[in-house]
Amino acid sequence: MKTKLFLGLAAGVLLASCAQKENLTPSVSGVVEFDQTRYLSVSLSSPASATKGFEHGDASESVVKELIFVFYDKDGNPTGNLKTFRDNELDNAFTPSGNANVTKFWTSVVPIEMFQGQTLPAYVMCYVNPIDSKNLSSSSLLAVEASKRKAVVGNDNTFPMTNSVYYGTDPLTGRVGRLMATPVKSDQLFDSESAAQAAAESGQALDIYVERYAAKIGIDLASNAIQAYEIDGHSLTFVPEFWRPNAIDEEMFVTKTFGLRPGEGEEFDPTKTPSYDEMNKAFVAPGWTAWNDEANHRCYWACSPSYYNNKYPRVSDDIDDLENNLGEYSLKYFSYNEIAADAKSKKYENGFSTTQVDGYFYSRETTTAIEAINDVQNGNPAAAVASAVIVGHYLVDGQAASTFYLDTHNKKYYGSEADAKAMLLSRQGIVFTDPEGKNIASTESAGFFNVEHPKSAVRGETPVAGRYVTLQLAESAIGNLYIYGGTDETRDVIYTAVTAENIAEVNKQLWSQVNTLEIFDNGRGFFNIPIRHLGFNAGRCLTEEGKYDWEKACRGDYGIVRNHVYNINVSSIKGLATGLRSADQPIVPPKDDVNYYVAARLNILAWNVVNAWDVEL
Repeated sequence: MKTKLFLGLAAGVLLASCAQKENLTPSVSGVVEFDQTRYLSVSLSSPASATKGFEHGDASESVVKELIFVFYDKDGNPTGNLKTFRDNELDNAFTPSGNANVTKFWTSVVPIEMFQGQTLPAYVMCYVNPIDSKNLSSSSLLAVEASKRKAVVGNDNTFPMTNSVYYGTDPLTGRVGRLMATPVKSDQLFDSESAAQAAAESGQALDIYVERYAAKIGIDLASNAIQAYEIDGHSLTFVPEFWRPNAIDEEMFVTKTFGLRPGEGEEFDPTKTPSYDEMNKAFVAPGWTAWNDEANHRCYWACSPSYYNNKYPRVSDDIDDLENNLGEYSLKYFSYNEIAADAKSKKYENGFSTTQVDGYFYSRETTTAIEAINDVQNGNPAAAVASAVIVGHYLVDGQAASTFYLDTHNKKYYGSEADAKAMLLSRQGIVFTDPEGKNIASTESAGFFNVEHPKSAVRGETPVAGRYVTLQLAESAIGNLYIYGGTDETRDVIYTAVTAENIAEVNKQLWSQVNTLEIFDNGRGFFNIPIRHLGFNAGRCLTEEGKYDWEKACRGDYGIVRNHVYNINVSSIKGLATGLRSADQPIVPPKDDVNYYVAARLNILAWNVVNAWDVEL
């Protein structure tokens, strides 16, 4: 005996069920008494024009090369055999969806093999272009919820997708909660293929909506955006080279997750899902309230794996110290070299010019709990939120610049290390060339000094942004230079030699006395643009000067959510980039947010809703 199951697939939307995993009483609860086959019918739709805030995007972003359907019983355990469609089995089956929220629509009959003793399907998951399909048939829905992935684009340039996840009413239980796997009612299971086909033709198919893992981020730089920065009689002109998303989660969940804050000492558990009321309460005014869209089978928010991690770097030293690896972070902070390598390899079809971006970046979902963003006193909100980073170099007075130094407080420019060192030496008065303390070490003893970033032994617990350098003793100063050492028994002032034991303390005093300069290694610098999400309101989130007011941020203001398009239009760059002391320094945005002069307008489009999968079972 065969039973036919029909499923329609809507590519690019969100849908799922099994928010409540206990005491489910779906109408499909029968146990198969003998081996049999059931059937499924699936649909994808072709791209249409963008309307109502949705965008279908490039046709290549909706290519489907493989579909895997996995079925689950009322308790979320796999039942029946998974069914796979590949390549020519998907040909010539696409029709327009007629729905701006949906990208593709494809219909086919899918056999579901059932064996004696198995429970009939109550839920179904669809995996589109899966990168890693191992254990899909044997994993429970609970295990699927906890699963993570890294890649958001396959080696064949296809986009993996799976069921859209949102809050709605489960027709099997009548409960309102998180919907992940699509519910299958008893009247959607058919005993014959012809009955299932007839149901599909009469519009009675069960819809399954899917969404891409990837988010899509693009930057457009106006042709006249770049304005020279004037300092100390010099004109600094920024030349953008490359860009990419920064502060991005290292992994993402296979399905969209809404988790609860873990207890003290506990790990974030993606299977502990908040109720709809709890979620609504989290999106309180004056924040963003339109976070869920049951009518369109979508939710516009999610938790990435690092969501409740309050450990974020304040400065680049926290990630990659010259002497110590001080900490590991869930978010990835890229260096200039890493960004350039990505661009040159065309790994993400990205690049940058002064007129256009060669393509979009496809990024992992990355969101941050509002408590970390609001924590201005103890943290660095600019480093906690995902951003777009533009890296480049400066022309000085129209010429390619070598390494230069700026004293922005006093508005001074130093075009070489020798010039910077001479100025810093003129400020110092604690190191002498003789044991009597008569001759202050100055330009004639410059060989004993370096201009460098303070080492960890000098900084101690003080966070120092990577762009800052100061005057420091070289090892050659040991035994050759002298410092004040107090008084002897006769109250005469004495001077002691610089030693390996005291050189760090001397360097700390030097740093305190001469202060710092900002270095631009080979003229390199960066601009940082936090990614604004749908809840962002400039009147609330920005000060009158255009700086980010992190303490007023609400949930939904910042972040990257899967299957969304983030288009950043940079109309002007008239401020000073943040300097880089090396091409390998991890880019951690400065806490004092000097980049507010980047005038950016963010337009978020609900990207190619990977077509509504109409599913009848």
